[in-house]
Amino acid sequence: MDCIACGANNWQALPVLNAAMCSDGKWIDLPLAKTMCKCCGLLRHSDPSLKLALEGLYENNYQLHAEPANQFDLQRAYAYANWLKPWVDQQQHLFEIGCGNGALLLALREQHNLITTDGIEPNSSAADIAAGQGLGVTTGLFNSATPILKQYNCVLSVNVFEHVNDPADFLMAIHSLLKPDGVMLLICPNGAEASTELLFADHIHSFTPHAVILLMERCGWVLKGYEVSPAQLPGFQLFIAQAVSHAKREKVQLPSFNGPGLHLDRKNVLQAWAALDKKLCACLNGQPIGVFGCGEFALLLRCYAPDFWRHVSYLTSETSSAAAQFNLPWWPLDAIARGATVFVATRTAVQSVVIAKLSALGINALPVDL
Repeated sequence: MDCIACGANNWQALPVLNAAMCSDGKWIDLPLAKTMCKCCGLLRHSDPSLKLALEGLYENNYQLHAEPANQFDLQRAYAYANWLKPWVDQQQHLFEIGCGNGALLLALREQHNLITTDGIEPNSSAADIAAGQGLGVTTGLFNSATPILKQYNCVLSVNVFEHVNDPADFLMAIHSLLKPDGVMLLICPNGAEASTELLFADHIHSFTPHAVILLMERCGWVLKGYEVSPAQLPGFQLFIAQAVSHAKREKVQLPSFNGPGLHLDRKNVLQAWAALDKKLCACLNGQPIGVFGCGEFALLLRCYAPDFWRHVSYLTSETSSAAAQFNLPWWPLDAIARGATVFVATRTAVQSVVIAKLSALGINALPVDL
């Protein structure tokens, strides 16, 4: 199969995991097997059965952003809005593809006095929440078959592109949404970094900057700008583009691409997660254990370290707002006995801070060390 970005047929397999998790925490009882284009770094599923298992996921009971925005959602929405500010400042009519519960649209409308804030969202519960807040949101998937009722100065897509079955069709369809001099803002995970993004089954593709640029050129877009995400939103990338018929080509600085190095980094991440269950189980001593963290990292741990997870007796964290999805008791930090063992299931960047806090309370805090 030829690469959808560069057209090459030069693939290199990556280690396979025994299970697969979607970005909302649901499991799929199939192996997670991905393969990488050696020429541009694009990553895709190597087993078509997993792609088939994802059909209808977003329309049917996809849980991410299907409830009103909580404090975390709002903070994240404003972080994205601040990042996008230079590119949205001069716009009046904005459309967001995959707008969820509308948190980002609301933040952008507040900051920029936008006249129009419309969008489309496949999950009906999330779309209803957004529409109920005065946003012009309809329910459905976005592709070339989507009816287009009007055009906009700016079309925004945040962390949708990696979920799309046909990225070329997606990019082509955006042309019909934009006014002739309109701007497309596309954010997706930065595939040039080997991270936990590799572990999500519903990330049908992972995109390096080079893969996106090649695909955009094939679909009639000119890159006007490229940015990696700020520190408070690690691991993402932003592409600013206009239709080739209404834009001059500009020289945009992109990160260098090292195919063998990226493959090795991705291989190491997947091998570390494949070995994690056995590694954590070796740390158990027969005593009840807890896990600090109720977010994405804990969901990944539950899926990819199932034997270890069966020994977890309770969860703890700063707040209990996300604990219900785990079907385990949640204990406040002051209810945990001194000397109790708690594994810290958070991003590596904040693990040391959490461990120091728990240790000060007399808790035996251990990192989930990959």
